[in-house]
Amino acid sequence: MPVELKLKNSSSTKSAKRRSKRDSSRNKDTKKSVDNDGQCGSDTLPEPIRYLGGKQRTDFQRSKHHKHFEELTTVICASSHPLRALAATEASAANTAGRRGANPASVGPSPSSPAFSAYAFPILSVGYLARAMGLNVSNEQVASIVELIEEGGVSTGFVDKRKLEHVLVDALLTGTIGGSTLREFAVAAAASSEEANVGKLSLERLERFAPSLCARDSDATLLRAFEALDMGRKGYLELLDLQATLAAGGERFSSEEVDEMWMAMRDPETDRIYYRDFADVLARE
Repeated sequence: MPVELKLKNSSSTKSAKRRSKRDSSRNKDTKKSVDNDGQCGSDTLPEPIRYLGGKQRTDFQRSKHHKHFEELTTVICASSHPLRALAATEASAANTAGRRGANPASVGPSPSSPAFSAYAFPILSVGYLARAMGLNVSNEQVASIVELIEEGGVSTGFVDKRKLEHVLVDALLTGTIGGSTLREFAVAAAASSEEANVGKLSLERLERFAPSLCARDSDATLLRAFEALDMGRKGYLELLDLQATLAAGGERFSSEEVDEMWMAMRDPETDRIYYRDFADVLARE
């Protein structure tokens, strides 16, 4: 009797194991099917749905950049408030003289007006703002941005924050300053029924403006650039390495520029530049 009971239990156990294996196999097949559906789901979507998905991502990025712009400009403008008041006072007389022979539609708001206080952004902080938002801009590009958005007449030392926002956000989305999408935006704004010259970019200036790339390089690209300077593949750079490569060749750096780069990047303890760390920092900050 015990033997017969043992055999029955053994048979029952084997049957349960077989059922468990079958269930497990079905679950795996179901999971694989779901995974495959998820992988090819975007490919099987109709074209309008894929377009809307891409547009939604772009709108999300644009909204994120606008929010970042507002946060940064709020801090910068708050810290430059005394300078803003001083510039408004000093520029008032000069700007009035400049307005006498100018077209009223071509000049910005008076420095004493509420519009100036609400939307003025200091020119000296444009470069800092652009780089803080993630753009890789040179001093020449910063000057071109200011020239593009600056109001006519005598300079007040400030630019319209609304125009600056259009230029920087478009550059973040496209990787180009003053590209075709910015022109399209300006054309649409000019055709609208809103009051003229309220935060709008000048189509005439955009037509004359030469677009330039400002996308930040990836850490891999920057690393390759540093490695090209590291002829001995040491994993670090010394002052002689910079002087030998940057001060020679086609586009030469001045000795002052090389020294400035060296002092900013070198490790004071070893007197070397460990460029792998800098490649990551420059790509993200």
